[in-house]
Amino acid sequence: MTPSVGSYVYVIKNDRASRAKYRTAAQHEWVPGQENEGLTPPICYMAEGKLTGPIKPGRRLLVDRVKRNGVEVPGKFSSSIIMEVDTSAENPIYVHTENSVYQVTTKE
Repeated sequence: MTPSVGSYVYVIKNDRASRAKYRTAAQHEWVPGQENEGLTPPICYMAEGKLTGPIKPGRRLLVDRVKRNGVEVPGKFSSSIIMEVDTSAENPIYVHTENSVYQVTTKE
């Protein structure tokens, strides 16, 4: 089941999209809090917070972030455009965007 807007979620980047528009950054290349032009977050990037938009194709995965990679860093997380949502497993679900594959888990 897809989490509803307002749900507390954990987002982990599991993989790069097969036809990604942009290259996935290595950990040392990614500068948190800045525009990382031409790069997407590194594999294992984690964000947690409240979901602020619906998870559906044509939209972005949007989170009012509380933590990034386990450290309290308030801010916004926004993915590239969602291409597909895999809800074959109830929790987590997998969100395939233009550039990445994210595992999204709701807080139990």
